[in-house]
Amino acid sequence: MTKSVLSVALSAAILLSLTLLPGVVAKAAENDPDQIVAKMTVEEKVGQMVCVAFRSWNGEGKRGPMVELNDKLAAAIADFNLGGICLFAENCQGTEQTVRLTDQIQNAARKSSTGIPMLITVDQEGGYVTRFNTGVSTPGNMALAATGFRQDAITAGGIIGKELVALGFNVNFGPALDVNNNANNPVIGVRSFSDDPNVVAKFGAAYIDGLHSQGAISCAKHFPGHGDTDVDSHTGFPKIDKSLDELMKMELVPFAAVAKTTDMVMTAHIQFPQVEKESYVSIKSGENVNLPATLSKAIITGVLREKLGFDGVVCTDSLGMAAISANFKPMDSAKLAILADVDLLLMPVVVQNEKGIQALKEYLDGIVAMVKSGEIPESALDDSVIRILTMKQKYGVMSPSAPLDNRIRNALEIVGSPIWHEREWRIAVRAITAYKGADVLPVKLENDANVLFLSPNESLLLSPQFALNRLQKEGIVPNSVSLQAISYSDADGKEEATKALEKADVVLLCTKTTSLGMLDDSDPENVSAIFVNKAIKEAHKLGKKVVLISAQLPYDAAYYTDADATLLAYNPSGMTELPPEGKGPIVKYGANVPAAVYVALGGAKPQGTCPVKLDVF
Repeated sequence: MTKSVLSVALSAAILLSLTLLPGVVAKAAENDPDQIVAKMTVEEKVGQMVCVAFRSWNGEGKRGPMVELNDKLAAAIADFNLGGICLFAENCQGTEQTVRLTDQIQNAARKSSTGIPMLITVDQEGGYVTRFNTGVSTPGNMALAATGFRQDAITAGGIIGKELVALGFNVNFGPALDVNNNANNPVIGVRSFSDDPNVVAKFGAAYIDGLHSQGAISCAKHFPGHGDTDVDSHTGFPKIDKSLDELMKMELVPFAAVAKTTDMVMTAHIQFPQVEKESYVSIKSGENVNLPATLSKAIITGVLREKLGFDGVVCTDSLGMAAISANFKPMDSAKLAILADVDLLLMPVVVQNEKGIQALKEYLDGIVAMVKSGEIPESALDDSVIRILTMKQKYGVMSPSAPLDNRIRNALEIVGSPIWHEREWRIAVRAITAYKGADVLPVKLENDANVLFLSPNESLLLSPQFALNRLQKEGIVPNSVSLQAISYSDADGKEEATKALEKADVVLLCTKTTSLGMLDDSDPENVSAIFVNKAIKEAHKLGKKVVLISAQLPYDAAYYTDADATLLAYNPSGMTELPPEGKGPIVKYGANVPAAVYVALGGAKPQGTCPVKLDVF
């Protein structure tokens, strides 16, 4: 047989083997999404519209965090043709382990009757909302906006995207495009870029560009915006009583800006009674409640799709959150969401044992029954699955993966790379903002000076040492300077911190404010606020200057006005160990508080501009 004849024969054999493989995905290169969906059953379509979470396994056999896929969960993925999975910190405990887990997930999906791989999603927003144990956290959205440089958001999005893809993920549930125009917001805060919708639009679009540059799918959230609430939809049922015109001028500005570029949009479980007037009798209270954005055709179809022109995939926020699960029957919320033109139902059932798998089956069967009875038109499923498959094809989700060993080696080189950490550091330093104290900063340290760092919790105790090591290595601070870090999170710590003030030459007082309510030191419950104000007064009595470092909500800078200088850091993440020099596995850490210490002690000038108004008192 000649070489040419042999080549033709081999090619024919390969093509024949592909056509004999089970599943639609074997012919993905030949079929467009419309053709694939036309061959799918109702059950297969419904499966593609559900994104689950397997955070832990507490059934028969091994118990604990789900860090490897057991046979029962693998069978559920395959049997139900599930379209997506969301992984959390419990699932992602190491780089190699995470790559193996995502590989197991996709192998299970390929054994389904369709053979369609899954969307593997994660909340890797950056800042303190991160899930990877060994990745680069990046400084977080408000810090990115504080730098004033759009390129910093592109860089941060690119780092996150590159690590996502290396670990086997394809979707990031980010960026958060909520405009934090309510300082009392309990859930958004520094996850927002700003209280200015145009700033959110600018930096949100840049972050999306960074994700896309690395082949990661973006999911803008929480549409139409969670920034003007004083209730957390995880635990309550928020309401924003604004007209559509008002929303168009504020909350919707960022979503309108990215409607043609983002791949996905995640909905918010918030009532907008001036936009969606249809009501539902709450199973919790027995009273009429307005349909939230997640379940609202007026908002999803009318505003997002028709008015803003978004034609990508719409995903709910977790359907297990109290705003939905406490007020709506599961089958009713599923039906309303699908009829509103939502494509992906996120975490509708808790799955952590055999009972959870059965509950998931019943949930899927319930949707199938509504389709077959005509309550939900099958055309709605077709539209959604076509969007999902189109996105999967665009980002190569349907394509074969590289060999597992190659992907592990690649991930070990990329995830938590010193190169990315250095870029993270430069952004964090640029973000540090001086609220007051131009005449005090930087603090000059003499030989043998003692720096006292008072921390709001244990997790930040190593952060100042990280900064001091860098300052001493760069020759900015004498090697004889010593550091004492004390947490004032309990009574013993407060007493120790007060005593340490006397010996300190420099006092760096770090705060972590998560709500405005905790800043009222007339309330005996607000022990942190009471201590901070007392510590400032005690330091002044001893003739010490106090540099306050605001680690989370920057609004506390306007409350603790007696501090001699105040720096805003925008991210309260600490570190469990000091990063090793050179190569090696680096456990994730927050760079912002170390960057603030670095700036306070003369490593750099504060360059940031606060992206939110602080005149809230």
